[in-house]
Amino acid sequence: MIKDTQKSDILQYPEKAEEERIRAIVSLPINLRGKMIGALRIYHSTVWDLSEEDLSFLQVLTHNVGIA
Repeated sequence: MIKDTQKSDILQYPEKAEEERIRAIVSLPINLRGKMIGALRIYHSTVWDLSEEDLSFLQVLTHNVGIA
């Protein structure tokens, strides 16, 4: 999870994030039987401090997507 792309030093292409007006990124793996089969990635246009409740919901969502 990157709360503010303009303050992060882990982005591979920070200039692209700025160009596309991406300010926050949440990325969660989608697993099936212990193997990663995909990812859910959410981009947000403002700085986003995701709550623990929201993060838990997204983790349950990716778990269920993996099962489906």
